[in-house]
Amino acid sequence: MRKSPKERRDQYVQAQRITTAEAAIAVKAPPVMTFSATMPAYTYTSLCSHRGLREPPEPRRKTEEWKCPECYWDSTSDVEMINAVISDYRGGFYDWECTVHWICPVCGHEFETLESN
Repeated sequence: MRKSPKERRDQYVQAQRITTAEAAIAVKAPPVMTFSATMPAYTYTSLCSHRGLREPPEPRRKTEEWKCPECYWDSTSDVEMINAVISDYRGGFYDWECTVHWICPVCGHEFETLESN
């Protein structure tokens, strides 16, 4: 059945109100803080407009971070990595960072390292 002009106008006004409400919510939303929104285009490529961001940063993880400062036990080559307790986990699936508390199985010394990807 065909709608009357009044029903069509009411439906149009209702759609306009919904659109206006959605636009107001979008304006009040917090800014996007993702990597692609905050970094320039073509980051870590030769096409990047920012000279300092043409090369990727050096990895933050170093092998020396996993050695006991007392006896120099190396946790990367030992199966005793179960002696680590993770705390202060921050981040998500791709970008994460945590503090790892180690207990050396050789000398019993406790030390902590900062791990990240």
